[in-house]
Amino acid sequence: MSIGETLAREREQAGLTLTQVSLQTRIRESVIRAMEQDDFSACGGNFYARGHIRSISRVIGIDPEPLVREYDDAHGGAPMPLSAVA
Repeated sequence: MSIGETLAREREQAGLTLTQVSLQTRIRESVIRAMEQDDFSACGGNFYARGHIRSISRVIGIDPEPLVREYDDAHGGAPMPLSAVA
């Protein structure tokens, strides 16, 4: 099951609408809808996509980290810490 499918299924199982999740996360409904269709382009970049996945996951009551890892695996990995760059 994809990240978007998981977010949509768990949101529905939590009995929440897109509007409710949007109000609680302050993420636009259109962005959440796109994410649930595995379109992360509206997030504004990988940093924001990870944050949105975490925010939505917390609101719908699931652990965000497996989804963030899946996102990183599919979209080029997590950013390097500054200590690794210096």
